[in-house]
Amino acid sequence: MGLGLLAYLDTILRYPGELPYRVVLGCQSKDSYLREHVGGFTALRLLDAEPGATRAVVPNEVARLYTRVRIDRSINLQYIGYHVPADEQVLLQHLDQRGFSHILVERDRLPPEWEELTIINEEFLRRNAVLIGGDRNAYLYRIVPPAERGRDQGWARGRELLANGGFENARNGLPQGWTMSGRPAYDTGGKDGWNSRSAIRVGPRDSFSSRTAVVPNRQYLLSHATRGADGYGLARLQINWGDAAGRTVGVSIEVVPASPRGYRLNSMLATAPPGAVLAVVFAQAQQGQVWYDDVSLRSVEDNSGTARGSGRPPVPVADRAADRRGVPAGRLPVRTHLQRPITASSRRPGPAAPPGGRHRRP
Repeated sequence: MGLGLLAYLDTILRYPGELPYRVVLGCQSKDSYLREHVGGFTALRLLDAEPGATRAVVPNEVARLYTRVRIDRSINLQYIGYHVPADEQVLLQHLDQRGFSHILVERDRLPPEWEELTIINEEFLRRNAVLIGGDRNAYLYRIVPPAERGRDQGWARGRELLANGGFENARNGLPQGWTMSGRPAYDTGGKDGWNSRSAIRVGPRDSFSSRTAVVPNRQYLLSHATRGADGYGLARLQINWGDAAGRTVGVSIEVVPASPRGYRLNSMLATAPPGAVLAVVFAQAQQGQVWYDDVSLRSVEDNSGTARGSGRPPVPVADRAADRRGVPAGRLPVRTHLQRPITASSRRPGPAAPPGGRHRRP
């Protein structure tokens, strides 16, 4: 018992890495502290508030303390299998038979077999689940009834805001509507694209960016398909928000894995901060070389209230003197705890990546 108590106290003191002194002093709310330090906290609270929620499946362990709903790891579910069957109907039947109503995915801590898990593949989720909400790379999805499956569930109902998100239209050898920084590659031969003949390849020092008008306090869904170019990489989902004077007033950013075995679709919910009238969307790698295709930004308005986040404003910009085009100044906090190794140097973010990222081997 003594050893158990010491281990518990050690966990409190060393993880999440600081004592909650600001909470004790009344300078920070408990929910704000937990949202900052507990992975998937917002998604767990949303799960707890979901009417009719019975059981949730997760690819990795989560803090079950913050929801009353039963949670099971996919790795422990023999009827789903360590590697989920490729037949979606079989998978959905298993979920129905076992009473699962929701899926919770925390992309910061994916298991080593993440590429082979159909249950966390966004293409599968978009056909068979509704995006309830989340933030900080952790999202909650509600499995739809059998009669509604197999078709687009309409996570975002607003019109497409990015011109040429598939990079099909070119001008002077570059994708029209996108601004280049660094030395990215642009392929139009169909060899490296996903759903189109064109794709762009970027690294941590390269980027393509596109800007569009937005409405303050409105929630948006940023999506893209990415693939590792020379092995495993990390890709950013990033929006820099600007005001009417062109000043950057906030940044929304999440980091997802990119596999060389094929394109993966990923999305991020982000809310435009007060005063934001402009969104600058980036295609940029966090680590390695990454191919991008089908970049999309749409409002979730008129989505029947199904997509909800924490209501928090995006991360404030640490350096107001950042490039007007929105290229990060290198001090944006990014949490990356992805478990898939990329290279021997994957423990250290590249020069253009914000500090604080950790990458653990499985």
